[in-house]
Amino acid sequence: MKRPTIYLAAQYPRRKEIAKYGNQIKAAGYDLTSSWLYIDDDAIDGNLNHLINKDPSIGRQMAVQDLRDIRRATILVLFTESPNTPGLSPRGGRHFESGVAYERGMRVIFVGPSSKHGPRENIFHCFDDVETYRSWSQALKVLQAELINRENRFVQYLKRAGLLNWNYAFKKKELQKQSQTF
Repeated sequence: MKRPTIYLAAQYPRRKEIAKYGNQIKAAGYDLTSSWLYIDDDAIDGNLNHLINKDPSIGRQMAVQDLRDIRRATILVLFTESPNTPGLSPRGGRHFESGVAYERGMRVIFVGPSSKHGPRENIFHCFDDVETYRSWSQALKVLQAELINRENRFVQYLKRAGLLNWNYAFKKKELQKQSQTF
């Protein structure tokens, strides 16, 4: 059974925070395709706008890699921002990424700050088939539950098809326990 894949999209300055969420996604049993989270280049931090205007090939390389990562994913999770969040720029690469995902028919999830306005930042965040959560913990719980349900359905399918022999698995564990006692 192929594991579902997730791409996490957010403002670049949040990269280290979002990388922690990526680790949680992997621990839950998903594959993560967001290679941008693991770029270890202090020269880019805080200077991305300057760098891509000075040398557009830097931005082009990053954009091409991000698009490759999105195409490998089945789910895109976009972290939205409250208006005028201190320390964050008004750049919008994550909005482009979510648009690509939506157009490709991928599942799109928005995770936004707990505010009276919710996680939607623009009109394209209002489609009915886009999921919204006010916190990462809410979204993660849903994703974890879905993966458990998917695995349970797969096990049930294997049992009905006669492809899963629980007696063999039980006997194998018993034999392993016995061999440890010698």
